[in-house]
Amino acid sequence: MKFIAAIVTFLFIFNSHAGLITTASDHANYNTGDLVSIDFFVNDLNPSVDFLDISYYFDNTLLTLDEFSWSDSPEIIGFGAFGLVSSDIFDPSIFYINLGFLHGFSDVLGTTFKLGQLQFTALSDSVVAELSLTNVIAFDFAGAIVEPQSVSEPSGYVLLSLIGGLFLMRKRARL
Repeated sequence: MKFIAAIVTFLFIFNSHAGLITTASDHANYNTGDLVSIDFFVNDLNPSVDFLDISYYFDNTLLTLDEFSWSDSPEIIGFGAFGLVSSDIFDPSIFYINLGFLHGFSDVLGTTFKLGQLQFTALSDSVVAELSLTNVIAFDFAGAIVEPQSVSEPSGYVLLSLIGGLFLMRKRARL
């Protein structure tokens, strides 16, 4: 019974924000003075989101933040993100991306798209560009917090089938 409870608990605590913002760097590692380019992608963004605030941590002894460029796509500029990237004044190892989306952005962009590219300069040799997402908050036009990701709820039938299968496995184990 403990095993079943653990499985059900795991299903309910699974992080639904996983993969909302993904990144990809242009190389595996960098040397001193190299330009580090990291592409940012938005995945399954909830169409009701109007503002998105994201913060990342990076090792500022290995990388220095240079600039963020929005995707060159006219759709991004016209319907997608408008906003800024800024470093934390008190902690230069944290940067923020504050985005605004026009109403109906998902009709033009969809809910998954390339957002832009962030550029750093490597401060030492053999640097791996690692960013840690620390916070994501999404708001609607009225300023209410909304679920930032479009996540389909698990089907009740699938969940019941899983629980039933686990009970059958347990019953067979007793025999």
